Amino acid sequence: MGHPNEQRLRELYAIFAKGDLQGFLDGCTDDVTFHVPGDTPASGTFTKADFSEWITGVLTLAEGTFQEHVLDVFANDDHGLLQLRHEFIRAGAHRSYLTAHAVELRLGRIARWEERPGSLREFEAAWGRRGRPDPETVVRRIFDEIVNQGRIDVADELFAPDYVDHGPMGDMVGRDALKAMLSAWRAAVPDVHCTVENLVVDGDRAGWVVRTTGTHTGDGLGFPATGKPFETLSANVGRLENGRAVEHWSEQGIFPMLAQLGVLPGMGAEAPAR
Repeated sequence: MGHPNEQRLRELYAIFAKGDLQGFLDGCTDDVTFHVPGDTPASGTFTKADFSEWITGVLTLAEGTFQEHVLDVFANDDHGLLQLRHEFIRAGAHRSYLTAHAVELRLGRIARWEERPGSLREFEAAWGRRGRPDPETVVRRIFDEIVNQGRIDVADELFAPDYVDHGPMGDMVGRDALKAMLSAWRAAVPDVHCTVENLVVDGDRAGWVVRTTGTHTGDGLGFPATGKPFETLSANVGRLENGRAVEHWSEQGIFPMLAQLGVLPGMGAEAPAR
């Protein structure tokens, strides 16, 4: 288990991500300062009273949609360090970069906040340890961000280039093949949603159950759209190395799904009412 301040920082950043600026500031001391290095329009040192105006100005400069994702957190009694990915969507163009936030803590509240832009390598050097997420975080991000949200590019971060998937239709080799398959799935089932249940981690391996729901409205799976909903459960085992998925075994719930869609008639399977 990590230090309690790790969870506290995750909670405060989750509050900020929801747009509750006052809730985030309530987790800061009255004399907190926010420092952004450099010579950009967003650079400078700001007080608690300045925060709302400053962050509004930052979002205005972005001229589009901004999202902040916490990748990893380290904290002790007095200090914390967070690795994050910032994403901007402007006029349909998507940009993302890694950064780090260093904070000083006082009785569980942020007393000083500083942005330290940089790569994962720089983050690890400042951290003093390898800044890689645990297997549970990787598994949940795979389904939440890549499958459910359709952010296929995140696969470059969470899967090894030589990733291998062992399924009922044979082996699929390579991260690029995985990304193509995920894109086809999203095209065939735009509302696909996966819920991870019963997740267990043992060393570099993880086991979990996935509940998948969706409506087959596209032709991306190799047969015409049926317009039918489906719901399946599948058992999964994955292996990770250095914070990335490298191997996966699953029966994937393919045959129950095909039966519910009517592609494999006579199996007597119906999708539960939703």
